[in-house]
Amino acid sequence: MTAAIKPDGKDAARLPVRSYLICATPRTGSYLLCDALSACGIAGRPTEYLSVGYQRHWSDKWGLRDLPSYLRRVVETTTSSSGVFGAKTHPWQFDHFVRQLSGRAPVRYADRPQILARWFPDLHYVWLKRRNKLRQAISYAKSLQTNVWWDADAPPAPYDEPRPEALRFDFELISQSVARLVEEEDMWRRYFRAIGVSPLVIYYEDLVVDPLGALRSVIHTLELELPSDYAMPEPRFRRQADGITERWERMYRAELTRGPYEIRRRVTVRRGSSDPVKSPDSRGSRVNPTAGNAAPARSRATVGAGPVTQLRPGTDLETKATDWQPEPPDLPVPEVDLSSILGSRLWMRCESPFPHVYATDVFEPKTYASISDQFEGLLSGGHFSRSIPGYDVTAYTITSHTTGPLSIFTSRSWHDMLAQMIGVNATGELNVALHHHAVGSQSGSPHNDLNPGWFAEKRRSDGIVVQDPADNCDYRYGSENVQLQTVERVRAVAVIMYMANPVTRYWGGETGLYRSTSDAIDKPARVIPPLNNSLIAFECTPYSFHAFIHNPRTARNCLVMWLHREKAEIVRRFGGSSIVYWAR
Repeated sequence: MTAAIKPDGKDAARLPVRSYLICATPRTGSYLLCDALSACGIAGRPTEYLSVGYQRHWSDKWGLRDLPSYLRRVVETTTSSSGVFGAKTHPWQFDHFVRQLSGRAPVRYADRPQILARWFPDLHYVWLKRRNKLRQAISYAKSLQTNVWWDADAPPAPYDEPRPEALRFDFELISQSVARLVEEEDMWRRYFRAIGVSPLVIYYEDLVVDPLGALRSVIHTLELELPSDYAMPEPRFRRQADGITERWERMYRAELTRGPYEIRRRVTVRRGSSDPVKSPDSRGSRVNPTAGNAAPARSRATVGAGPVTQLRPGTDLETKATDWQPEPPDLPVPEVDLSSILGSRLWMRCESPFPHVYATDVFEPKTYASISDQFEGLLSGGHFSRSIPGYDVTAYTITSHTTGPLSIFTSRSWHDMLAQMIGVNATGELNVALHHHAVGSQSGSPHNDLNPGWFAEKRRSDGIVVQDPADNCDYRYGSENVQLQTVERVRAVAVIMYMANPVTRYWGGETGLYRSTSDAIDKPARVIPPLNNSLIAFECTPYSFHAFIHNPRTARNCLVMWLHREKAEIVRRFGGSSIVYWAR
């Protein structure tokens, strides 16, 4: 069975001829599988030997002072008579352990098998996954709150005292757990791809239904054999899913129905006509952009030079002929059907350290690949320049004249989805840019983005104005040309979309979220990793402190953009002194 390592000296001279790692993420049934493998007697006694907690606990008990002595003791005492050694590990434990073995950081994925081979010969991999990420995240959140990681008569590992009284539904914690679990699974995926290995994959849902079948698949992978009549002993670990799990899943999904992926169909007005042309559901019904039969979420505008009306749940957009301003400039209008290009539905609302939305797999793979390719083409073509004072970055401005996949980010439908998701009265002005932080770029400092922005009133036919240096209106200070019609707005929503970054494990370049400007740059309250095809979005308030964090190993690429709103709204909510004006 999966037991703690005991310094009893048994099998002291035994060394493995074959090894395996159970590569898990939290709440995938790893203890259940380890228990079955230990009980069969021919596959070692796998558990979390590589973790720092295990190392400290058993090194202290055994009086050992270095990692080689600890590993030697573990391998000698847990290798089975068949010559097989097994261990289980999570990706963060694995990363740290490899750094311990090599004495350096970071360690490239491709270099790791050679480093591991000294201790774990003929290494095989078993990858534990879970199909239902939401239930996995709920289970993980419950364990984080209560410190209850298993239901067994005897603990299989060192543990802290449980605190069952701490259990409560926490939407943010579950959302953060989903994000973490997705990232950890992707770390394993990137590792296996880098080393060219196809691991044995076992899903939690299959393991709990047929544990003997899962055991036999591992034994077969190790080129061992179980007797045909082998009967598994009763598992020590009991399934922890209960009525609370079911109830929390329903509560979480109910919250998600009010999530950011819901897009409203807009009312289109024929130019020169006072009669609105209704979309298929003129009541403004919500549309799931990932649904295959959803109508295109188009927004052919209903406004002229004035502020854009923000469509709210349960309302219609009524546009009259008198709303129309003089003919807008002849600017291209991106036609974007978000329902066909958005990817994951799991856009997660989080509250700490300030309200924000985090999403992975934002676009479906082909769309993301084309966006990334256009970014890389502009970067390699020398189109980026150092144009932001006091910020260690080169940038390229996206305008209404930008065509190709990047025009998605200046579309009316993208603007409206973000405004509704964050819940702001956006006025149609956009500032969009690509940012490239070369390796070794200096960290920024915590700031809130509650800044003013000036725009030339060159509104497209869909009501969008995209800041363009060619309009002779400086984004920070406006224009000295009194003949040019301009408008001053204040940033309402900030979006950072990560793209075209190295596919290997990132090293630095994260976005830190902070509680105040006095927080140390290297001690954020939360860190957002620069994962490709992911984003963070938040309302710009006096408290939305964030910053770029130094990237010593890899470049960091992203798209940044801001939606805007009327200055008077900020003055009413926070006072005029809350606006951070640009230094001259």
